[in-house]
Amino acid sequence: MIELAEKTLLHLGGVVSSITSALMRFFTNLETEMLFYQGAVELIQTLEKLGLPMCRPQFVSCESKQFAASGIYDLSFALHLAARAGYSSDVIVKNDVQMNSKQGQIFIVTGPNQGGKTTYLRAIGITQLLAQAGMLVPAESAVISPVDWIYTHFSSAEKAGTDRGRLEEEMVLLEQIMKEISGDSFLLMNESFSSTSSHEGTIIAEEILKALSLIGTRVIFVTHLYELAKKIDVINASTNGITKLVSLVAGIKQPANNEDGKTQGIERTYLVTPGEPLPTGFASDIAYQYGISYEELIRSSSC
Repeated sequence: MIELAEKTLLHLGGVVSSITSALMRFFTNLETEMLFYQGAVELIQTLEKLGLPMCRPQFVSCESKQFAASGIYDLSFALHLAARAGYSSDVIVKNDVQMNSKQGQIFIVTGPNQGGKTTYLRAIGITQLLAQAGMLVPAESAVISPVDWIYTHFSSAEKAGTDRGRLEEEMVLLEQIMKEISGDSFLLMNESFSSTSSHEGTIIAEEILKALSLIGTRVIFVTHLYELAKKIDVINASTNGITKLVSLVAGIKQPANNEDGKTQGIERTYLVTPGEPLPTGFASDIAYQYGISYEELIRSSSC
């Protein structure tokens, strides 16, 4: 009887220990999840105080490959601006996005330097991520197809301690992405292949985008490759892929002339809309703002 009681107690002890371990794991995981939802609630409260919209996205099938949103904005940039003195919700520029089989699902985004292209890309990426995390998204309305993965390919500086240059580093990362990417994936590319000439960068980008179009991947490619953007119709016609390329442009207001006849600096609207690519990034306009012009340099050297 004593032996039987000991065995029974040992068995019960093991059961209690297993139950205790399972309960501890449950509450540990629950704590992590509660912190996540607490952060989500605090984010919503913060955006409400800042006067910025949030909405519950509507999901549609993966096969439709859609991303439609009105009043979308870059959450990270909005929070950055909100930390500055004199913040007003009016400074947050909101865009509308229509990504579908009719309007196109591979966006080639060109336009002026500091014109809001990367901000536009981040806005879409963050919105897709938050939607699939079950959270409200930074937009007035949104209809979204789920993706199996969000890949990013950004231009990067050369790494110390390696013989590879910037372009080769980009190719290594791109090779890894292309081995894993699928027709249900989303790829965000920012100034990829800017480390080589415009002509060579266009050739590389064209080959990659053709392959991604055939796979059916959705892509946003922010670039200064004007030659690539001008070839969109040719690429679509020659590839006949699942996802089509379309040109989007970060807008500007046409510059006026001063009384002395000199052209004023351009005004960026930060609105990204479908349109013909601009043949310049207006980099000289930014240089002029910092006094990098012949007249200013001569004047400063004379002093």
